[in-house]
Amino acid sequence: GRSLIDKALEKVEYISPEENTASGTSGKIAARGNYNQLVSYTQLFLALDHLGLKRKLLEKKGPRGNYIETALAIIEETPSAFARGRYASLLFSALKGIGLDKYIFHNSAGKDYLAETLDYVDDQSHFEGDKALTVSPAYRTAYPTLLLLGSIGTLGRVEYLEYKKDRLAEARRIMATLSDAAGDDVAKMKGLYWVALSQLGVLRHEVPDFNAEIERYAREAFSMPREIVPGQPMYVAKTIAYAAETVLLLGRPDLVTAEAVERWLSFLDLRASGDLTRNEPYNAAFGLTVMSELGLDQARRLFLPHPHFQGRAPLLSF
Repeated sequence: GRSLIDKALEKVEYISPEENTASGTSGKIAARGNYNQLVSYTQLFLALDHLGLKRKLLEKKGPRGNYIETALAIIEETPSAFARGRYASLLFSALKGIGLDKYIFHNSAGKDYLAETLDYVDDQSHFEGDKALTVSPAYRTAYPTLLLLGSIGTLGRVEYLEYKKDRLAEARRIMATLSDAAGDDVAKMKGLYWVALSQLGVLRHEVPDFNAEIERYAREAFSMPREIVPGQPMYVAKTIAYAAETVLLLGRPDLVTAEAVERWLSFLDLRASGDLTRNEPYNAAFGLTVMSELGLDQARRLFLPHPHFQGRAPLLSF
């Protein structure tokens, strides 16, 4: 009979846009298209590589070619520029990580998927379908653009920094625009921008006062007030976890203090209301990953009694 791996790979093509239960409105679903398939393939590719089975991905899947080529073709089935840039960059990074990134540029379709994705995100008309997203217009454009900038660094394809425009200059303009935005969008995009610059090897050149900047970033993220999203404490927990991951990636684990970890734990609850509760297990899982990266002692705290949870372990609140 077919193996579990065969079944998992086969089932991806049956995932429909309507199965996006965690994202909300039909407007989002229509704009994002088949991105769930793209994300599922990305996760499976990483898992199979971890199991030493990435050769399976090179088997003929169908008219589009092997599984890698099939996943890459799905990029074009994602109308939303926000989603296309976001999830294509994830796939690109995963393919680099498993050593199969050559298919991004050399495939049976004869496409350069990095160039085509950059072209698509560059066209502002493709963001029209993203208006259903509950984020600011500046954030909608910045997020995929900065992720793709990071992909250029991850893939080691620095020549794409000059593909049809000066992409570092564009990133600077984006960050200047975001400096006037409200809320925590600026902090999130700063983190993405810095990581992208680090992947490109130009962080210190582009941000000369980086140490002062990242220290301020960490202080502000780790002291975010609980009331920033009333009734949604997990939002603050997610922001703290994202900030912790950012400073870890940028070589400053010393900024994740014991107080920051304790604050994250105190917000790790599910006493929330509305659609955001659907995403909270994901947010908690992301935080767990970050805590494990900080060291086993920090990760263990999730399983120990905590006063905020009436003496129960934080993860038992699920």
